[in-house]
Amino acid sequence: MAALALNQVSNFIIAADFNHDGAPDLALLSGVTLIFLGNGDGSFRAAPSINFGGGNPGSIAVADWTKSGNLGLGIYTLVPPQGVGILSGNGDGTFYAGGTAAFDPHSFPGYQFSSADLNGDDLPDLVALGGTSVSVFLNAGPSPPLFFVPGSAASGITSVAPASIATIYAQFPFIAPQLPSVTVNVADSAGVTRPATLFYVSPTQINLEIPACTAPGKAVVTVASSGPPVSGIAFVRNVVPAIFTEQSTASGSGIYPAAYAVTYGPDNQPQTPVLVAACQSNGCSAVPIPRPAGSRVFLELYATGIRNHVSPVSVSLNQGQQGSQSFAPAYAGAQGQFDGLDQVNLEITKLPIVPGYTVLNVDGMVSNAVMFVVE
Repeated sequence: MAALALNQVSNFIIAADFNHDGAPDLALLSGVTLIFLGNGDGSFRAAPSINFGGGNPGSIAVADWTKSGNLGLGIYTLVPPQGVGILSGNGDGTFYAGGTAAFDPHSFPGYQFSSADLNGDDLPDLVALGGTSVSVFLNAGPSPPLFFVPGSAASGITSVAPASIATIYAQFPFIAPQLPSVTVNVADSAGVTRPATLFYVSPTQINLEIPACTAPGKAVVTVASSGPPVSGIAFVRNVVPAIFTEQSTASGSGIYPAAYAVTYGPDNQPQTPVLVAACQSNGCSAVPIPRPAGSRVFLELYATGIRNHVSPVSVSLNQGQQGSQSFAPAYAGAQGQFDGLDQVNLEITKLPIVPGYTVLNVDGMVSNAVMFVVE
């Protein structure tokens, strides 16, 4: 019988049949949690390991936490929230995150917890011993189905457009090693399913591009990894104009665009772009945009959800008692370098000095308002 090679000394080991083949498998702690699937002849083969982002210093419990018929794991972890990390089984020797029974690891040494049905509801619970006290964690049963609605990554409005940048906020059942395997598919109202390009994935947030050509209407967005897929509903419109902004000021008095001002001198050559807002830890403030004599000055706004417009885009500037005015931008469309990013170039050479709020009008849809200041 061949020995199992480990990277470091193992403190805890437990045997159970994780993949329903009738052969005992092993879960053991050796820095990370290693899974070895039994071949039925005393030998084992390695399965994907589990890493909570730091060494697992404590015990292992085995139970069917969700009544799925698949054995899962309870692993002591120091990674916040500290406590027993619950991993539900997929039935094939892999696992997905099911939550954490959180407690103070300094009061509850990691090797002093176990699982049993403590209240007769046919669900496995946890009991932890710490010093002279015993804490009980009752299993509340499977979590309710996860539901989410993607929103614009620029404004947060809960509508999205084809080829726009969107964000999903939810408590996804992922653990760190599973993040590279996460996929998102969008099934539109015409019955066509397309994969989404992902920009960022975490257990609580996914940034993505809604696939181009997604039909308007209600779409089903499915997020999948090694655990059961979870779905949400996206409300798709042809355009959903939204301007990317810096954080609002500490007083909440204004929202400044994540934008540049570009000056073209008398020789019609562009000068170095300058940001129109300065941000510190306590908020942002406007940076007045200079307009040298004999030059042309443009504001470059970065947006999403506008490239599919049918009618020309217009810009409205509301200056309070000075009234409002609308005018056409020099350019409004795809930024061309980054997926899903749009750009609006607005000449501000002759605008009045009075600050005001600016919005985009795109096929009858109005964007979020932003503020900038000119000299």
